[in-house]
Amino acid sequence: MRLLTIVVSKRYLYILKAIAEGINSWAEIKSYVTSKSGNIADTRFAYLLDALIKFGFVDKTAGRYSITDPVMRKAMAGAELRY
Repeated sequence: MRLLTIVVSKRYLYILKAIAEGINSWAEIKSYVTSKSGNIADTRFAYLLDALIKFGFVDKTAGRYSITDPVMRKAMAGAELRY
């Protein structure tokens, strides 16, 4: 169970990192996450992205995603994720 929690948390961070780096379409973000953490089903990826939207971390406008908080955006852009 702990391994699942770590993998899911890692994917949330990779989604945020991708968006912070200017990758803002669904397909491009998914490609980034897949390259960093391995294959992920479209339904699972959509769930993770939707959760970030639901909790206010990410906004979707005209099919493009952005991080709502400028401080988080800057922090994630400069973050070095090591897994």
